[in-house]
Amino acid sequence: MKRFLKWFFGILFFLIIIVVGAVIALPYVINPNDYKDEIIAQIKPHMYGRDLQIPGNIKLSIFPWLGVEVGEVVIGNAEGFVLKPFMVIKNSKAHIRLLSLLSDQPEIGSLEFRDVTVNLQQDPEGRNNWSDLAQAETTSTGTTGGLVKVANSPASKPTESKPEFTLPSMKVEGLHFYNVRVEFNDQKANDVITLTKLNLDAGPINQFNPVPLKGKFNFYSKKNKLSAASAFATTMVMTSSLDDFSFKKFIMNTNLSGKAVNNNVIKTSVKIPDLNIKTKEEKITAKPLSLQIDNMKSEGRLTIKRFEKPIIRFALQMGTLNLDKFIPAKTETADEKKQDKAAGETAAGETAAATDSDIPTVDDLIGDKPIPVDTTNTLFAPLAALKETDMQGVISIEELQINDLVATKVKANLQARSGLVSAIPSAVLYGGTYAGNVQVQIKAIPALLSTKHTLRNVQMGPLTKALTGKESLTGQANMQGQFFSTGGTLEAITENLNGDGQFSMRDARIKTLDVKQLILKENYEKLEFAKESEEDKQVTVFTTMRGTIRVKDGVAYNKDFNAISRRIHLKGAGNANLVKKNVKYTLTLIPKKSFGFNMGSSRFDLKNKRIKTHFTGPWSNIDVNNDLEEVLKAEFKQSDLYKKKRIKEEKMKDEIKQEKEKLEKKYKNKLDEILSQ
Repeated sequence: MKRFLKWFFGILFFLIIIVVGAVIALPYVINPNDYKDEIIAQIKPHMYGRDLQIPGNIKLSIFPWLGVEVGEVVIGNAEGFVLKPFMVIKNSKAHIRLLSLLSDQPEIGSLEFRDVTVNLQQDPEGRNNWSDLAQAETTSTGTTGGLVKVANSPASKPTESKPEFTLPSMKVEGLHFYNVRVEFNDQKANDVITLTKLNLDAGPINQFNPVPLKGKFNFYSKKNKLSAASAFATTMVMTSSLDDFSFKKFIMNTNLSGKAVNNNVIKTSVKIPDLNIKTKEEKITAKPLSLQIDNMKSEGRLTIKRFEKPIIRFALQMGTLNLDKFIPAKTETADEKKQDKAAGETAAGETAAATDSDIPTVDDLIGDKPIPVDTTNTLFAPLAALKETDMQGVISIEELQINDLVATKVKANLQARSGLVSAIPSAVLYGGTYAGNVQVQIKAIPALLSTKHTLRNVQMGPLTKALTGKESLTGQANMQGQFFSTGGTLEAITENLNGDGQFSMRDARIKTLDVKQLILKENYEKLEFAKESEEDKQVTVFTTMRGTIRVKDGVAYNKDFNAISRRIHLKGAGNANLVKKNVKYTLTLIPKKSFGFNMGSSRFDLKNKRIKTHFTGPWSNIDVNNDLEEVLKAEFKQSDLYKKKRIKEEKMKDEIKQEKEKLEKKYKNKLDEILSQ
C-alpha cells in the first residue's frame, strides 16, 4: 500500500515540480506545450514502467501565484490490459506562491483534479493491472511506445536503489478531486464494481498537522445488484514517510439498496473515533467501532494485519437486528427478469432517494451490457473474498428476527482459514436453546457445505404462531441433525442434500387436529358431533412424539414416526421430495378409547382399529385419503347382523342346492322313461 501511495503522490507533485522548473527558466517566451516530450521524459522514470501521454494543453501563469493547468493526461495500462488506459485525468490545476519557492516550505494553493477515470482490471486467472505499483521501489527499464508498458515483467529488474521516500514539508490550501470514476472489471468473479461521482476535499494541509477530509461517492455491484450512496468525513494525520495514517472521528453514512437487500433502502452509519493504518507494518485497527443499520445499533472492534492475505480479528455487539429487511420476499419470476433486463441496471437512489442532503442518489452507473455470470458458487459468492483470509471474530446480538422468528442472546463465532469458512451460532429460542455448526469449503468447485443443528426444549406454541399466525401446536420440541451437501445454488444444495437427524416432543397439543374428522372425512358432516363448536371440540394431547429423518439426494425419509396419547396412537412412514416439492406419506391412526358412532342402521366402534391416512401430491395441494371403508367392511364382517346374514345365506344356498338336486333327479327319471319307450 505504501508503494502505491508513493506512486500516487508522485503523480500529484512531480508534474508541478517539472512545470515550475520550466516556468522559472523560460517564463515568458516559451510555450510549455512545445516541451511535452521533455516533461514526459522527466516523469516517466517514476511511472514504474507505464507509458505517459499529455494530449491536453498546458497553461501557465506567473505572479503572484505560479500556476499550471494541465489538460488531459493519460497513464498507460499494464501489460496484457490494452483495452483501456489505467488512468485518465481530464483536467488538473495547481498554484504555488512564487516567492515561497525561495523558502524551505513552498506555499501551494489548491490542487484540483477533475473528471478522473481509473480502470482496474483482473483477468480470469487473477492477474491484475495494479499490483506492479505496489512492488519494487526501483523503476522499470521498458521504454516501448504507446499506452501499453511492461509492468510486473521478470525482465524489469532494478538498476539502482533509491533512498527512503519522504513527503516534503509544504503548505497546501486544499486538495480537491471532482467527479472521479473507478471501475473494477473483475473477470475472475464475473462482476463489475463501480465507484462514481467520487468527490474528495482535503485541507488545509500545513506541514503534518491534522488534515480535514470529507467526500462522497456512489457504489454499484452489477453481479450482486447492490447499490450504495455514501458520504464520509474525518480528520487525517500522516507521517512524512507515509508509514502511518491516523483518522480521527471517522464517520461514514451509507444508503444501501437494490435486489441484494430486497429492494429496500437500508441506512447505515459507521463511526470510528480512532482509525489507524500502518502501511509499513501492514496493520489497520479500529477500536472502538460503532455500526448502525436503520435503528439497529452495535459496538465492536476490528484489526486487520497483512494486506495481501489478510489476518482479520473482530468483535461486534448488537442490540436488535431484523434480517427480514435484507432477505428477498420471493424468487424473481421469468416475467420480472425480462422486465428487469429491459429496464437495465439502475441503482438504488432512483427508487428511493437518500434523505440526507450530503448523500447523493445513485445513477445508472454502467450500461445494459450483460456480463457472464458464473453460477457455480453463486450462493456463496459473498464468501469468495475470504479464500485467502485468516479471519476470526464473534458477533453478539441481543435480539434477532428472521422470517418472523425471534431469537435472543444470539452469538456467532466466525472463522475463515485456508478457504474453509465456518460459523458456530447459538441462541435462546422460545424458551429453549439452539446450537449449530455451519462450514463451507469455498475453495472447492462447487462449494462443500456441512451443518449440524441442535434444538432443546423449544416451545412450539409461539414458534408455530410466528410461522403460521396460529398457535396450533404446543409442546416442548427437541431436534438434532447433521447434513451435508455440495453446490453453489439453493437448487443444487437441495438436490445434493444428505444426512440424518432425530426429533421428539413432549406434551404436544394439536388444537386443529380433529381425529374424528380426519378418520371419517366426507361422512363426518352427517354425524351429530360435527355440530360441536370449535371451542367444544377436543384438543389432542400427545405425551410423546418422536421419530428420525434420513435425507438422501434431496429426499427426506421417515419410517418410525410415533405419537402416543390416551385417546389415539399415531404411526407414520413415508418421504418428502425437497427437490420436486411433493410428499408421499402414510399416517396410521389407532384409537385407544371407544370411538363409537351410528351410520345408517349400524353401530360402529373403531377402538384399536388401524386406520391408514395417505398424504400424497405436491406441497401446495396435498390429497388426503384413508382406508376407512375397508376398515368398516372388516368391522361389519364381525357383527351379529353380518353373521346372521351369512347363516341365512348358507341356509338359502343349502335349500337351493336341495331343490336343484330334486329337479335334476326328477328330470333324469323322466328322461330315462322316455328313452326306455
